[in-house]
Amino acid sequence: MARIIAIVLALLAMGTAGSAGAEPYVSRKLGFQVEFPAPPGIQERVVKTEFGGAKLTRFMASKSYVRAALNVLRYDREPFTPKEAREILEKSVAAQVTSTDVTLIERNNIALGKYPGLEALIAVKRGTRRSYYRQRIYVAGRRKFFLSIIGITKAHVMAPKSSRFFDSFKAW
Repeated sequence: MARIIAIVLALLAMGTAGSAGAEPYVSRKLGFQVEFPAPPGIQERVVKTEFGGAKLTRFMASKSYVRAALNVLRYDREPFTPKEAREILEKSVAAQVTSTDVTLIERNNIALGKYPGLEALIAVKRGTRRSYYRQRIYVAGRRKFFLSIIGITKAHVMAPKSSRFFDSFKAW
């Protein structure tokens, strides 16, 4: 019993997605900075999209019972018009809720300075388990930034420490 209590207390002490005083991760090449909960792993690959070729750079960091991710797509084309940017944002959210196991709980238009964005809260049922995705998506020039926090409860992805990840993001 004492061991179970110790494990529960350790989990509570770990917090969620942010860490006070963490150094921001800065990518001058991709034009952003963000505060990950832990040092991120990085993967790169070339992908084909409806707008042509793009380079995808994926940053992922896990801490405790949540995962923070940032996907950056750099399209091989001229910057998007405001109408095209809005279309990309809408399609990005719609593409995620095509399965009956996925529920869009909340969706809001947002902006990062002059860059349009969307914030979404999504629930995904996997067998008898459910997980939650909180996302912010921005289109900046010819880049799409897709930030997400994935957790086992809605409270985890909506926690102030998770919000710190989103609020620390800057793009130029």
